Amino acid sequence: MSPTEIPRLLSAKEAADVLLTSEGALAALRYRGAGPKFRKLGHRVAYAVQDLRDYIDSDIRTGTAADATA
Repeated sequence: MSPTEIPRLLSAKEAADVLLTSEGALAALRYRGAGPKFRKLGHRVAYAVQDLRDYIDSDIRTGTAADATA
């Protein structure tokens, strides 16, 4: 992105829809620091489309073995 390019921003509701989750679950991720990067615009939360893409791409898995607890 060039320095003069402004990222496309989504509301928390729109971001939750993209991530197939609820606004509440997304708020919990923000609180824990475990979710996608976000911006505060006054009292509003906004997510850049690219940050959502990066978050989705960061959790690509090829199997379930890593999730198993022995």
